Amino acid sequence: MFSFIRRHKIISSIIAANLVAILIVAIAFIIHISKTATLDIAVAPSEAEIRINGNAYDNFQSHELAPGSYEAVISMEGMKTRNIKFDLDTDGYYKLSTYLVSEENGLNYYWQNQQEMDNLAMVLEDADGRVFGDNAEQDRAARELIAKYREKEAGEQNLPITYSADVADNGFGFIYLFISLGDDDNCKNGAETCIIIYDTTGGNYDLAVSLIQEKGIDLNDYEIIYQTEQRGVDTE
Repeated sequence: MFSFIRRHKIISSIIAANLVAILIVAIAFIIHISKTATLDIAVAPSEAEIRINGNAYDNFQSHELAPGSYEAVISMEGMKTRNIKFDLDTDGYYKLSTYLVSEENGLNYYWQNQQEMDNLAMVLEDADGRVFGDNAEQDRAARELIAKYREKEAGEQNLPITYSADVADNGFGFIYLFISLGDDDNCKNGAETCIIIYDTTGGNYDLAVSLIQEKGIDLNDYEIIYQTEQRGVDTE
C-alpha cells in the first residue's frame, strides 16, 4: 500500500512538472507570435541609449515588437535628447534610423570623432532617405558632411607620398621627402589625424604642400607636422 502511494506521488510530480514545462513553452510561443513587427535600430553615436516605451534596446540590431504605438527616447551625455513617436503594424518591417547632435558642437561632433562619422554615414545611408525625427535642413547638412568625409578618405588613400630629386643648389645635391598620415599616437594638440612631412635636407615645405594638394587633400582638415634633420620638428 505504501509503495503504491509513493509511486502515485512520483507519477503526479512528473505529470505536474511536464504540465508546467508545456505551459511555459505555450506562453513563450504566444508571446513570440504576438511580436510580428520587425524594427531595425540604427542610431549615431553608437553609444547612445535607446529606450522604447521605457525598455532598453540594443543599437544596430533587429527587434521583434508587437504592433502598436511606441515612443523612443534616445539620449547620450553631451547630446540633445531625441523623442520619436511611431506606429508598428502587423507583419511590418520598419527602420528606426536617427542621430543625435552635440549640444556644444552640433554635427562637428562627428568630424571630431571620425569613428562615429562612419556610424553617422551608416545611419543615413541605411535610412533610404527617411530619418525619424530629423529636419530636412539638418539631414542635408549631415549628408554634406559625410560627402566631405568620403572625399577626405579618398585623398588619404594617396598617402604615403615619396619624392626624391637631384638638385645642385641646396648643399646636399638631392631632395628627399616622405609624407605620411599620422594618428593620435604621433599627432600633437590632441589631433586625431595629422600629416607628417619628413624632409631630409630641409627647406622644402612648400614643395611638400604642393605634392599633398596635388593628391586632392585639403590641408585645412589636418594638423601638419614638418620634420627635418636640420631643424628638428615644427608644427605648421
